[in-house]
Amino acid sequence: SYEITALKKVTVQVGRTGVLTPVAELEPVKIKGVTVSRATLHNFDYIKEKDIKINDFVYVKRAGDVIPEIVGPVYEKRQGNEKEISIPEKCPICGGKILREEGEVNYRCISGLSCRAQLVGRIKHFVSNNCMNIKGLGEKIVENFVKQEIIKDIADIYFLKFEDLVIFPGFGEKSAGNLIKSIANSKKNTLWRLVHGLGIRTVGEELSKTLSKNFLNLDSILTASIEEIENVIYKKEIKTKRKSNVIAENIFNFFREEHNLKVIEKLRKAEVNFTEFELNNLEGGSFKDTTFLFTGTLSSITRKEAKNIVEKHGGKVLSSISPNLDYLVVGKNPGSKLEKARSLSIKIIDEKEFFELFELSEFSEFKENAKQNNRGFFL
Repeated sequence: SYEITALKKVTVQVGRTGVLTPVAELEPVKIKGVTVSRATLHNFDYIKEKDIKINDFVYVKRAGDVIPEIVGPVYEKRQGNEKEISIPEKCPICGGKILREEGEVNYRCISGLSCRAQLVGRIKHFVSNNCMNIKGLGEKIVENFVKQEIIKDIADIYFLKFEDLVIFPGFGEKSAGNLIKSIANSKKNTLWRLVHGLGIRTVGEELSKTLSKNFLNLDSILTASIEEIENVIYKKEIKTKRKSNVIAENIFNFFREEHNLKVIEKLRKAEVNFTEFELNNLEGGSFKDTTFLFTGTLSSITRKEAKNIVEKHGGKVLSSISPNLDYLVVGKNPGSKLEKARSLSIKIIDEKEFFELFELSEFSEFKENAKQNNRGFFL
């Protein structure tokens, strides 16, 4: 369903890779019980295609019932005072140059980490659960650290000291101690988390795992040729060799940029692990070609942790029920997947049985984690 409201102005956000995203500031309107005052405009080509202007009345919906987006203008409500939405001549955050590369839809700030918005975004990405998983560095803290130049790049995180943190606004002895401990623990992470955390364009979690599994250490990725990288990442699902080559060039060029190399050397000096140990036995794991799917809420570990266990042993986690599924792992309040699995006679196991599949040592390890995190499933 759509609602109609006024588009008052457009602001431009800058993401961690420098992408400029126009955002519509709206007269607040309720959509399905939620008050919406901002909505994405995606990119400047979208604005042109939909002929959206400032002072327009616009149709707004919540895409997937979640993200507010503008569908288009209400032409019959135009009064002649509408203004074109112009593409910025420079980055709205740092004033740096912007560029749209051939074949790309987005404009980017090319200032890199000298742009504060990109630095904040990259640090948030680096410390996130799917990357280095450093707890205690929330968005506001990161913004303050960057603003006060306590952190100038992602490697600076590893040189934070307890005595400096404990006197920083928002920190006490306990929170400062917890952050220092979390930072220290992250040094032991397996390589794919670090590769993902570096924020290389077009390199997500799965590609980070592929690179790490094949090259086994960061220095091998760093010194690899474009052809060697392309041979590793080229798969039929990437669709075209050309796309693989573009991705390979992104990776290769990332490790040729002087600033990035300096950051990597600082990470080395901080003794962050550069070696892949989690996926080394992926092809020959004890659960090679075994498929899993999770439904409901897991009590003792996260879905991400459970997925890592499966992949570590050579298995694969599916995104939906299929006849090829071997195990459906059921947590609390399972959804419709449970009934569908029963109809297909798929093996259904609970969380405890899932751990037992991977032997008691794994079970004990995560049982201990559950105690530390006070998640309570096995307590």
